[in-house]
Amino acid sequence: MNAQASPPASKTQTPIPHFKGNILFGQSAAFVNRCDQLFDGMYAKCGEVNVSSILFKKCFTLLSPDANELVLLNKDAAFSNKLGWDPMLDPLFQNGLMLKDGDDHRYSRRIMNAAFSRDALQSYISLSNQQAQNTLGSWSTKETTLFYPSIKALTLELAMRLFVGVSPGAKADQLNRWFSQLVDASLVFSKANIPYTRFWYGLRARRHLLAYFQEIAPQKRAYPGEDMLSRLTQARDENGQCFTDLEIAENMVFLMMAAHDTTTSAMTSLVYFLAKNAHWQNALREEIQGLGREHLDYDDLPQLSVCGNALKEALRMMPPLAVIPRGTTEPVPYKDFILPSNSLVQICPIFTHYQEEIWTSPKTFDPERFSSQRQEDKRHRYAYVPFGGGAHKCLGLHFAEHQVKIVMFHLLRNYKIEMENESDPVWQKVPIVHPKYGLPVKLKAI
Repeated sequence: MNAQASPPASKTQTPIPHFKGNILFGQSAAFVNRCDQLFDGMYAKCGEVNVSSILFKKCFTLLSPDANELVLLNKDAAFSNKLGWDPMLDPLFQNGLMLKDGDDHRYSRRIMNAAFSRDALQSYISLSNQQAQNTLGSWSTKETTLFYPSIKALTLELAMRLFVGVSPGAKADQLNRWFSQLVDASLVFSKANIPYTRFWYGLRARRHLLAYFQEIAPQKRAYPGEDMLSRLTQARDENGQCFTDLEIAENMVFLMMAAHDTTTSAMTSLVYFLAKNAHWQNALREEIQGLGREHLDYDDLPQLSVCGNALKEALRMMPPLAVIPRGTTEPVPYKDFILPSNSLVQICPIFTHYQEEIWTSPKTFDPERFSSQRQEDKRHRYAYVPFGGGAHKCLGLHFAEHQVKIVMFHLLRNYKIEMENESDPVWQKVPIVHPKYGLPVKLKAI
C-alpha cells in the first residue's frame, strides 16, 4: 500500500459529479435491469467519473479504458479485490481467489497455476470431447431448446468430470444440486440467513461441498488422477508449500463457480450471435469441418481462428462481467479527481467495449475486428477486458476458450442453430450476463 496518507491538494482537483436517482433506491433498478443504458446516461451527463447510489451503496463509476488500466493494473495496490467482491461473494465463496489481495493472492495463484498448466489443459481435452459429444448428441431437433439452461447443465457435467473426476451418476447429481443452490444464492440481494430461503440453501450447500472436498482430498493426494482436484493436492509453490485440505476445498468451490458461470455465459452469447448472423455460423462450421476430425485434439485448437475471433467478439458485446468492482484502501488520484479511501469503485467493460473511439460500428457483430489485419482491441490495451487484467487477470481464460471451442465443434458439426422467433431476448447484465428466459432456439440436424 502507498504510505502516503492522502494525495497532495491540487488547484485543479474537481468535485466528482453526482448522478442522482430515486431518493430511496438511487440507480439500483437501472443498474439491475439495464446497466448498459445506465452507463451511457452517466457518461453523457457526467463524463467518465461519477458517484451514485447503487444497491444501497455509494459507488464511484469509472467509464474509460484509462480507468480500466488504473484499476486493473493497480500499481500502488490501492484497489482491493476483496473489498470489491465481498458484498456479492462472501460468505458463499469465502477465501476464493477473487476475494484475496497482495501476498495471500500471489501465494494462492502460484499454487493454483498447476490446475491450468499446459499439461493440465491437454489432459482435460479428451474428457471434454467425450462429454460434449454425448450430451449434445441427445438434444432434440423436434422441440424448442432453451439454450441457456441446457448449456448450463452441460458445463456442470463437464465441471464434475474435469474438476472432481466424478462420472455421471447419483453422486454427480447430488454435487450438481448443491452447486446449483450455491450459485443461485449468490444472485439474491438479501443475505439474511432465514431458513428455507435461497440464501439459506446456498450456505447449507457450501457446507456440504466443503465437507465433501475435504473428505476426498486425502484420497486424491494418495492416488491422484488427471482431474483438477488431484492437481491441487499435488501442487507446491517454489518453497514446497501446498494447500491444506480446507484451502483446497474452498478453492474448488470458487473455481467451479468462476469457470462454470462465465463459460456458460460466453457460450450462450456466442450462440445467440451465431443464430442471428447465419453467415458467421456458416464460417465457423466450414472451419470446423475443414479439420476433418471427429474430435478435437489440443493442437487443433489454435487452428480454429475464426471461432476464436467470434468468441472474442461475443465477449466484447456481452462480457460475462459487465462491471468489475474494487474497493479503495487509500485516496486515489485520477486525472482531476480524487477517489476517496474505503470506497466502492466499479469499472465497466460493457461500456468500454462499445466506445466508438475504439471500435468500428461497435453495435455490429464483427469478429474480423480481432483479425491480424485490424486488431481493434490493440488500440488501447485496456479497452477490451472481458477477463479483467493485471495480477487478477482470469487464471482460467485459456481453459474457458478451450471449453467453448470444444462445445462449438460438436454443436456446429451436428446442428444448424436458428432463433425461435425474431424478437431479441431480454438480457440480464448483472451479476453475470445471461438471457432472462433461457434463449429459445431451434436446432436442425445437418
